[in-house]
Amino acid sequence: MKSPIFLIGYMAAGKSTIGKLLASQLNVDFIDIDKLIEQKENVSVDYIFEEHGEKYFRDAEADFVLNHDFKNAVVSTGGGLPCFNDNMAKLVIQGETVYLNATADTISERLLKTDLKTRPLLKGVALDQLNKNITEKLAERSFYYEQAKHIIDTNGKTVNEIVEEIVASLT
Repeated sequence: MKSPIFLIGYMAAGKSTIGKLLASQLNVDFIDIDKLIEQKENVSVDYIFEEHGEKYFRDAEADFVLNHDFKNAVVSTGGGLPCFNDNMAKLVIQGETVYLNATADTISERLLKTDLKTRPLLKGVALDQLNKNITEKLAERSFYYEQAKHIIDTNGKTVNEIVEEIVASLT
């Protein structure tokens, strides 16, 4: 495998969890673009959003998409990465794109098991508005996400089932 596999989808769609297992099965590197940005900036994504704003973060994502060698890797993108700076078109050119599609209910359920304070785009969103917020964001982003070469429905599936489906779709 030379071309990278880019996993895209909304936050909590499973990009990192699935990406690690997929990379292990394919015997390639796993790269998390959010982690690369955190390492480069030496601060958390949350801090970047608070101190520098979303545009600064989106520009940092675009820089990695343009200037990082992702060969022989499974790459977890941030949930918004495909939606800014023409990144989706660049990902499609560079490698395989896999949209991990999950419903707002599934995403809400997963997010409620995490620390919502570390999710910059959910700051100020009341818990009773979480599902509505996710539904709206998914509607805004679906245009970009659905440009992926492979669309994998993750609802009600185990991580292993999703990885098997991805591997099958790539062959």
